[in-house]
Amino acid sequence: FQAKEVFSFSQDDLATEETLILDCGEEIFVWVGLHSGVTSKEHALDFGKMFLQAGIARDGPRSINDTTVYAVAEGDEPAFFTSFFNWDSSKQAAAMLGNSFERKLAMLKGLSPKMEVIVYYLISLISFKTTCLNSKNLPED
Repeated sequence: FQAKEVFSFSQDDLATEETLILDCGEEIFVWVGLHSGVTSKEHALDFGKMFLQAGIARDGPRSINDTTVYAVAEGDEPAFFTSFFNWDSSKQAAAMLGNSFERKLAMLKGLSPKMEVIVYYLISLISFKTTCLNSKNLPED
């Protein structure tokens, strides 16, 4: 997969046709836009696992047994994800319509929008306890 690093991110960076990785240290969120090329949570979790194995994580290589990977679907963002942003629910509802220029152009050409995984780095680490899918339950390569 292709990744590019973005530092000063905001909710506005969550484009409906993209899949994004938010690296928060012990937790990694894989946000899946409604119109992204990722078709299931299983594939999203695989992106998180590949991110860890590639050793490009913010704090360097980490064990998948010590890191929790969350798949977050657009429009169904939990509070522990939205707490990393100055979250505005009305903005997200409008973004889900998929009105980006790239998406419209791809549709006119009869193509699927280019899928790109964008890696977001969170400077301050926040830990929280919640029921989640632990990355050690992911399938082996």
